[in-house]
Amino acid sequence: MKPLAALQTVAADNGIESSVTDVMAQVAQLFASGFGDIEAMLDRAAVDAPTPVDDVLAYMQDAGGKRIRPALCLLSARAVSSEAPLPVALATVCELLHSASLLHDDVIDEGDMRRGVPAARKVWTNALSILSGDYALMKCLEIMADFPKAYLQLLVSTLRELVEGEIVQLGLRNSMQATEADYFAIVNGKTSSLFHFSALVGAMSAGAHAETCQALGTFGRHLGTAFQLIDDVLDFDSQPQNLGKDLLADISQGKMTLPVILAAERAPEMQALLTQLTMTADVVDVAQQISQTVRRSGALSDVRARAAAISQQAVEALGVLPAERAPLVRLMTQMADALLTRRR
Repeated sequence: MKPLAALQTVAADNGIESSVTDVMAQVAQLFASGFGDIEAMLDRAAVDAPTPVDDVLAYMQDAGGKRIRPALCLLSARAVSSEAPLPVALATVCELLHSASLLHDDVIDEGDMRRGVPAARKVWTNALSILSGDYALMKCLEIMADFPKAYLQLLVSTLRELVEGEIVQLGLRNSMQATEADYFAIVNGKTSSLFHFSALVGAMSAGAHAETCQALGTFGRHLGTAFQLIDDVLDFDSQPQNLGKDLLADISQGKMTLPVILAAERAPEMQALLTQLTMTADVVDVAQQISQTVRRSGALSDVRARAAAISQQAVEALGVLPAERAPLVRLMTQMADALLTRRR
């Protein structure tokens, strides 16, 4: 499948609005061969894996994904230089690292669904999901071994952030007392760190100066934070039959997202509802009450506003780029806007 068609299919399969689809189509047109090469490398990583890990990785590949992280890597590289080779291998690492984190997360969180299909752990086993994630991480290290030491150091620091974010979240399991500081520590580790890595490694590959590398890394980190904030708002747009399961899975494990944290501060009845959610068999009814309370509290609009402010900080970080890179800055700004305003 051609890169443009592949990205449009991925967008449609994931329920992404036309604004995101349009931006990703522009990215695909800009990097016509690059995305095809990334998909080929991902396919090769799956094919080369021992059975049945090869089936798990192929399953993750076939389930799709937004491919935002590899796109961010390529965009950052091209924003620095129009002459440097596209960092296809590094962009592939960005997606493999993301896939590994998903495979591990679903085991830790006991997740049943991923990208609209049963999670790999449900199709195979928890053990095989973990081993497949480990194999994807091994491929990341294998690819990075061909690059200078600084690249491997960046990967290691990103893995540290990922693990530390997961540790914070695990420590809050079965707790309803998570704070905003806890929430952002988790988001910064589990989501923003991968966006930061993707943007920064792309800039490094194109020979960017330290100031530019830092600015593009900042763009990625803020973009990732805003992305997660919107994800947490959109959780409350789920269908009623899915809402209870999703809230139970998240909140009962201490995943107090920012909308819930803000609502709990404003609505006295929230704490009783949160406690009831972990103790009742009528999950959907209680989850609906929680959803209604969150909506009435004004938390969703406040979180959207905070995401908008953080997204604006991301865009402002691009101000370090020279005027001749304006087309790339414009496209990266459009990506930030599209991710901010998506409805699913």
